[in-house]
This record gives sequence, structure tokens and C-alpha cells, in this order.
Amino acid sequence: MIYVVGSGPSGVSVTKALLALGQEVRMLDYGLTLEEDRLKVLNELKELPRENWDPGKIDFLKGPVKVSNRGVDFKNAYGSDFPYRGEHFVELPPRGIEVKPSLAAGGLSNVWGAAILPARKTDLADWPIPSEALIPHYQAVLSLLDVSASEDELANPFPLYTDKPQYLKLSNQGHKLLETLGLNRDELSKAGIGFGQARLALRAEDSPEGPGCVYCGLCLTGCPYELIYNSWHTVKKFKANPKFQYRPDVNVKTVEETPEGVVIKGSDGKTGEDVTFNGDRVYLAAGPFSTAQILLQSQSAFEKEIYFKTSQYFMVPFISNFAIKDVRRESLYTLAQIFVEIMDEAISHQTVHLQFYSYNEMYLSYFKSKIGFLAGLADPLIDRVLGRLFIVQSFLHSNDSSLIAVKLKRQLGNSILTLSPAVKPRAREVVKKVLGKIKRHSGLMGGFPLTPFLHFGALGDGNHTGGSFPMKRSPSQFETDIAGRPFGFKRVHLVDSSVLPTIPGTTITLTIMANAHRIGSMEKDL
Repeated sequence: MIYVVGSGPSGVSVTKALLALGQEVRMLDYGLTLEEDRLKVLNELKELPRENWDPGKIDFLKGPVKVSNRGVDFKNAYGSDFPYRGEHFVELPPRGIEVKPSLAAGGLSNVWGAAILPARKTDLADWPIPSEALIPHYQAVLSLLDVSASEDELANPFPLYTDKPQYLKLSNQGHKLLETLGLNRDELSKAGIGFGQARLALRAEDSPEGPGCVYCGLCLTGCPYELIYNSWHTVKKFKANPKFQYRPDVNVKTVEETPEGVVIKGSDGKTGEDVTFNGDRVYLAAGPFSTAQILLQSQSAFEKEIYFKTSQYFMVPFISNFAIKDVRRESLYTLAQIFVEIMDEAISHQTVHLQFYSYNEMYLSYFKSKIGFLAGLADPLIDRVLGRLFIVQSFLHSNDSSLIAVKLKRQLGNSILTLSPAVKPRAREVVKKVLGKIKRHSGLMGGFPLTPFLHFGALGDGNHTGGSFPMKRSPSQFETDIAGRPFGFKRVHLVDSSVLPTIPGTTITLTIMANAHRIGSMEKDL
């Protein structure tokens, strides 16, 4: 029996590879899920056409959403914070770090933005494997997803790796921006600026599994048809395979190798009683912080400092040179509309990734919160602003970003991870150069950034973290080999972002999934 710990994207990817090899797989998971009352309402809405949705039930699933100049302060799923609940094993400093480990079934794929893009060769230059080694695994894991994508200008530096992309209609703002960029593609290319329609892991078109996107604008609070990919959907499909078992309510604490295999120890998430599992091999896919806690506890590595790499996040409003009318009344999706890639050696040796978001109702909530009772009087002005407003979210490569220092400490009979920032000033320099470049090319870009409203994220903001046990050709302590095995282990493998030697800025989930699938596919050779 082979064990996989965790049901997030890396967990389902390594499981897919292992099942394809004919292995018996048992997945251990804490497995928190949406509350029954919210799940009941969600299941009711899924069975109805959009025009028959009860507005009261929609509001119930939205829940309260607090918006500030740094965006959505806390992104729930269907009005619930279940993705972030559970045992609190991470201690953050008062400021400077923002991470949210997940013990949910499906992990943070319950609340992600569904953006998917492979990494460029230059962004994997520090990896101990050639970038080409990931290609068949990108293709394999994309078969798990419905992919909205277009064969456009981005397809050369960032291949689609799927022959079944689905069509997703851009918002009127997104369509106009993409059209503007297209008219200036040659000049933008010379300037090291690539662009294309955002690639998203969601079902855009009707299929035997159900309807496609109905452009209801609820993407950021929870799709009523569950069209946005969640790895929990894949786990439920795996349950039909007789060689797969799913065991929830397990809090894994340590892994140990024996001459016969591995021993996994933990506790029952409901009763607190000790539980033990014996297997041939174990793959840790619990997310970087849970995986770090398990591995450090397994080695009694208390007070040993390790470092997490981050992909620096920043957000800035972007005002377009054109105005679109009636955006508040438009049927649209509210995930990323456009990807823009800065590939300019004068700024960074690696790609800087930008995601452009057009109107969603949270923008309106933000404006109304700022002007209060004057909101009604200011409606015409607000409409004009909303018709020009995009929000740009961006990520830097980890080589341009700061680090998070992590230690495992004992506390009241338990163990916790304590986090502290290790800041590189280079991150702010790169962001400044990126915004300056967009300003200089504002005519070609179709608008300009409002830099006074720049939000420079705390470390870990956006949850693009990992690299705590990076893969090396010849690993030493707190490093792993190319099969994800930590130094000193033969039957324990790490397959989540913990093993990434560097973190590309061009989204993180797809590359994590491809690498996890690659490691799982090595089982036949171990």
C-alpha cells in the first residue's frame, strides 16, 4: 500500500500517476468540508438554471465580503472559512507575513483564482531537472482539468499542452483591452511584453458533466455550478477506482522508515486518539507548511531554521484609455481576463507575471464603503470609473522575492512553526521597474497604473510559497533529491511546493501538479 498525505492539487496529481502504474493508493487527509447548511443550498442551486436562482440563497452563499485597498481581506468559499480552519500550528509575527495553511478537502484549491500557466525554461534554470522533463506531466495533469485558453501570442513562450481548450467569453472591458494590446503586438514584443487571454482551470462550455459558464459574476465568492477546478472533485472521481481509498479525519504528525516500509503516525481529527498506518511508501502532499511540520517533527529538528521561498505579490489599479458603459449590468465572469508577461532582462532575468481583472461587484462595494451616504449622488461618476478600472495582480519569481525563515518549536506539549521575514530589498526595486515600464508603454498597453494605490503584499500573500526542501542532484540536510526524497530517506517523498528549487512568477499550481505527477511516475523505477 502506498500512502498520499493531502488532497490538494499535488496530492491528486501524484495519485493519478500512481494509479496509472497500477499501485494501490490510500489518501490520508484532515479533510474539512463545507458546512451542511451551505452545501445543501449549493446543491439546490446547481440543479437550477441561473434565471431560477433565489437571490436570498445567492446572498447566503456569498456571505460577508470585506474589501479594502489591498483587495479582498479574506476570501471565503461559499460564505465559509472552512478552507482555513483546523489546528493552528503556524505562529505569524505581528506584521510582514501573510500565509494561510489549509486542512480542507481540496486544500487551497477551494479558494484559488484558477490561473494556470506553465513555467518558461529560463524560470526553471536553477532546477536539477531540464524544463523539458515536465512537458509530459503538464499534459497529464491538464487532462484532470477543464481548461479555458486561447491559441494566442502567449502560446509560443507558454505552450498550451492541451488539444482541447475551451472558449470563455471575455468581458467587454477584457475584450477591448486584449484588442488594444493586439493592435500593438509588434511594438510590445520588442519591448519584452507578452500578452494573451487568461488561462483558467474551469469548465467554460457545456459538457456531459453539466453546464458551462453562465457568466453570473460569482467566481470570487464561489461558483454555484462548481465549474472552477477543485482537486476535491478529482478525489471524488478517484473513489470509483477499487485501488483507491480515502481516509479523512487524519492529522499526520510523523513519518518513519523501517526495513519493511514506512510508519505514519498521527491522530484522529475528531476524537484525538492516536492512529498509525503502515505502508510501502508515503508521498507528502499536505502543503508546504504542513509538510514542513511533519518532516521536521519526524527528525526532531526543533529550533533548526529553514527558509521558504516566496513569489512576491503586488496589486495595483489600472485605468484604461477607453471606457465601457454599463459594466455593472453585464453578464461576465470575474476571474482574470488577461495575462501580461514582462520578459525584460533590464528588469529581471525571470518572467514577471501580471493578471488583469475587469469589473466585479466588490469594486462597487469598495467605492460605496469610502463615500457612504454620498454613493447615490456619485453613481454616474462611479459608473465612469468602473468602466475604466482594472485591478492588476502580479507575482515575481522567487529569485526576486524575499524569504520566510521557519523554525519548529515545542509549545504546551505540541509543536508549532514560527515564521519570521527575511526581506530582500530587490523585490521593491523590481516592482518599481515593472510599473515604470507599464507607464512608459501606456499608449501601447491601453492604460496606466495608479501607482499611489500600489499594494505591496506581505510575504506569502497569495500563497505562492515553497522551496523549503528544494530538489538537488546531491542533496544534503533539509534538501531533497529529484524524486522528492529528503536527505536520509528512501521511502518518503515530498511532492508539493516544498521541493520547488525556485518558484516561477507565472502562477504556481500547474507546475506543482506537473512536478508531483513526475515524481509519482518515478515509482516504477525506485
